[in-house]
Amino acid sequence: MKIFSILIFSIIISLTFYSCKKDSSNSGTTNFSQWTYNGTTFTSDASDSTFLDKTGIEGSLLANAPDGGLGHYITIAFEPIPTTDGVYTYTLIDQYNQAYNIKPTQAWIEFGNWTGGNVTTYSQYSSAGGGEIKLTVFQGKVTATFSSIPAYSALTPSVTLTISGTLIQNAGGY
Repeated sequence: MKIFSILIFSIIISLTFYSCKKDSSNSGTTNFSQWTYNGTTFTSDASDSTFLDKTGIEGSLLANAPDGGLGHYITIAFEPIPTTDGVYTYTLIDQYNQAYNIKPTQAWIEFGNWTGGNVTTYSQYSSAGGGEIKLTVFQGKVTATFSSIPAYSALTPSVTLTISGTLIQNAGGY
């Protein structure tokens, strides 16, 4: 009888803990990156992770939108790579004219799309300088936020626009 009571008690305890388990599948927050330009918002998903890449002292966040093969992407490069939790501000530079001379607390953005290598449907844009990106590091993961950043076309520099968004790192890391 004592063994039976212990078994029933164990089952009740197990069911109680299982039923009280927090459901993390619908936490109300997302780990998706989003960016908007030309009136269209692009969103990454779990299969197209926002990845933190580190090369020397420069870091970059890379994201792709799974948009039916249109290949929309965004890259944000910054220097230096933050190493502790906190909020860091980076000044945006002209990516095409200054990218190889990136200095501490500077960043650049490149974004656009490609379609299977077809040059006629390829577009690429770059930050034009001006504006800033806020990088927030929390528990080793980086989130970049930016708004109304001036940009221009790599193929036709007279084509200008602005980009806004949030990139949330969910792959790679420290």
